[in-house]
Amino acid sequence: MKKGMNAVLGVSGIVFLLIVVVVYMFVPTVQGFAYQVAFVFSILTILLVYGGIWVSQLLSARTGSKSIGTAGQLLIVYGVLSLAMNAYFAFSVKERGVLLLVLDILLTLLFSVLTFFSLWISKNTPTIRTTRWDADNPVLQIIERVGELREDPQNELFYPQLARIYDRLLFLDTTVIRPQDEALELTLRELEVQMQSKEDDREELVEEKTQELILVLREREDELRKLRADSKRNSS
Repeated sequence: MKKGMNAVLGVSGIVFLLIVVVVYMFVPTVQGFAYQVAFVFSILTILLVYGGIWVSQLLSARTGSKSIGTAGQLLIVYGVLSLAMNAYFAFSVKERGVLLLVLDILLTLLFSVLTFFSLWISKNTPTIRTTRWDADNPVLQIIERVGELREDPQNELFYPQLARIYDRLLFLDTTVIRPQDEALELTLRELEVQMQSKEDDREELVEEKTQELILVLREREDELRKLRADSKRNSS
């Protein structure tokens, strides 16, 4: 994960903590049990959300993705729900602290389980290594090459595009070779050239080439599905 992202997470986390403290300390309210529970869980929510996102970003970078990931998105949803619920009880209801405590615990447990499984899946997402299987299969070589590109830190800027291509390749039928395989190899080479380019618009060019590659993958699989359907129809 880039140092810049670490800095953004750290600064924004501190800012949100200060906002929570200022709001709960200076907004007029009856400081009962509900208020105390809301204050404590709001601070815990900020710490959990930003700590979890930081871990999620580390694992996402490991698996070749630059985006925040499913775990990070779950934590953001949890943060919004938790802060909103706590503010409602603290500043509107101003009572039912026991109910708020139970809801906070249940909400935290629910999203903790969801986040844990999301991070576990991210950590254990396998990288396909095909050289041991069939060195002469061009389709497997393509999958292998994209996997290597995803793990290269120099391609961090293009992790989202490479992740989309890789996800699509995971469902590719490698048992047969089709005419589109040559186009796949050629397009992938062109994509690598665009990624290494120094042009100002290289991000747009990489995105266009990514869409082109995904389109070829879809055409290849659509043709295979059609051939299988025709074969079943003829045999019956």
